[in-house]
Amino acid sequence: MLIVEYDNSLSEKYENFRHTTFSEHNDSLKESKINPNNFDGKIWCALHKDIIISSMALENDHYTNTENIARICRYHIIKKYRHGRYGFKMLDKIYEYAKTRYKLIYWTHDIENFALNDLYQHKRVYYDNKDNSYFHRKPFTLLKLNKEFLFRAGDMYQYVYYIKFDSEFEWKPKTSVYWIHHNGDLLR
Repeated sequence: MLIVEYDNSLSEKYENFRHTTFSEHNDSLKESKINPNNFDGKIWCALHKDIIISSMALENDHYTNTENIARICRYHIIKKYRHGRYGFKMLDKIYEYAKTRYKLIYWTHDIENFALNDLYQHKRVYYDNKDNSYFHRKPFTLLKLNKEFLFRAGDMYQYVYYIKFDSEFEWKPKTSVYWIHHNGDLLR
């Protein structure tokens, strides 16, 4: 298994991967959502036997109207290869790339997906007799839940998880978020 930055030489492999994700009922990699050859950020791909089995992107933020931050997005792994820790491995690459370029990176996830939110909030791990160290080391342990606001994508609310590189940076998004009142109610 090899993790590489996407470039045009992977275009055909990426298209094959994209179409496989569609057959798995995932539309997050539709061309209207991501064009790997015209993308404002970087994409990493996990290759196994010369085919792409997973990808994750780091997109320069254009949702929250904040400079010097990026959003981790468009992560998918082919079902056959799940539990290979590819998300952790790509997060390692993204972290190394982002730590000197951004003040903060963030990831959003549907508040209704309890299992993954428990994982991202460090409330559970998925042990499978392989290398489980990823749950207990950086950069995953640096991932924090933002308790001040939720991200909104269409009708879906999403938790916001982030890793801050600049300790002095105060993130105050101007768009795409709903602020949470101290009693837990959404402020609109």
